[in-house]
Amino acid sequence: MKILVLNGSSRPNGTVVSLLKSVTESLPAGHDLEWIDVCKLNMKYCTTCMACREKEKCILPEDDAHIVGKKIQNADALVIGTPTRCLSRMLSHFLVNCSIN
Repeated sequence: MKILVLNGSSRPNGTVVSLLKSVTESLPAGHDLEWIDVCKLNMKYCTTCMACREKEKCILPEDDAHIVGKKIQNADALVIGTPTRCLSRMLSHFLVNCSIN
């Protein structure tokens, strides 16, 4: 089973990372687990050109959001962690960009 973990926190030793590690460490052995720190991704900002609506694909040059978006499509399970005070800026930006791929 392919499991993709998206860490939306920029704090490497924060609560979100601790909780995500707790979840992933409790999984049975044998799963293909990939951890992605969203704050480390190289992403371009959406230009709101709306070309994706017609083409059903983002027309911007491929960046990390496009690549991870494909990984999400191929994953069997997706685990997302983000601070509860707000959806992290980088995670929000990522979700907008990868949703149109």
